[in-house]
Amino acid sequence: MDDKGRVTWEGWQDPNTTWQIFFFDGLSTKQLTTGDTSLNPDFSGDYISYGRRDITDTWRAVVYSIKDGKSVDVTTGENARNPKIKNGDIYLAAGSLVEEKFSLTVDDLFLLNLTPISDSTESSNIESVNTVLEELNATPSGVVEVPIATESGNNSL
Repeated sequence: MDDKGRVTWEGWQDPNTTWQIFFFDGLSTKQLTTGDTSLNPDFSGDYISYGRRDITDTWRAVVYSIKDGKSVDVTTGENARNPKIKNGDIYLAAGSLVEEKFSLTVDDLFLLNLTPISDSTESSNIESVNTVLEELNATPSGVVEVPIATESGNNSL
């Protein structure tokens, strides 16, 4: 429990489900995860960290923003099993492994507005894809195409 009376824990709603992460904000309880086994919740400030084991048996460190109501996958691997947040820094460890500081902070993750790995990219619309392709193929402003002289002395593009 933190100084605001908030609590996070792992549990399940019925015997046929895997471990999930829950959060009580002082007024109501919210289930933060579904599906994959999710364990080792911990929170610091407005962020909750936990480990999630996906269908391929790969551990993923996840950080959930209480303020934004969204989660971001941080990294994968055995050391992603038990992530912790300390003063905004993310630390990774599994079992008896020594904690290892991750290169990005929680502010980096949410400031960059990274899309969680688990979000479906199928929801992207064609218009936004076409816009990106047009920008990639566009000639930058201020760039002028200059004819190149060939060995024969002819100018060509």
